[in-house]
Amino acid sequence: INAEYMGAADAGETAARVQRVVGLFRHLVVQRLPPGVLVPSEKDPCSHHDGGDGQRVFSPIQGVLCPGNHAVLALAAHLRRAGYNVLPVRSPTVPRGEERVRICLHAHNTEEELRGLVSSLKAFYDEGGAAVETSRL
Repeated sequence: INAEYMGAADAGETAARVQRVVGLFRHLVVQRLPPGVLVPSEKDPCSHHDGGDGQRVFSPIQGVLCPGNHAVLALAAHLRRAGYNVLPVRSPTVPRGEERVRICLHAHNTEEELRGLVSSLKAFYDEGGAAVETSRL
C-alpha cells in the first residue's frame, strides 16, 4: 500500500507491526517445528533485505518447506481445513525437493493466530504428513 495513501506515520507503524508478526512467526517455527523447514534467508534472496539502517527486514511472505508435490498439496489442504489460507508452491515452479507452502503474514495477524498456524504445521509434521512424497522416491 502506498505510504502517501496511508500516511507516513501509519505506514511506519504498520511496517514495524509486520516485522514483529514475521519475527514471532519465524521464532515459533524454529522453536516448534523440525529443523530446516523454514525457508532460510540465505537460500531465498527475496526473504530479507537491509532496511537502510543495517537491520535485517524479513518479507511478510514466508515459506515452509515440505518436499514433494503430493506432500506440499497435503500440507496446504491440512492448513486450509484448519482455516489458514496458504498456497502450495510446487515443482517445477521451485526445484524438486524445495516445494513449500507460501504464507502471507499481515500486520493484523494476532499472536493467537500465529500460534495456531504453527500448531497446525506441527501437527502435520508430527503425523508424518511430510513423508507422503518421500515414500515415493
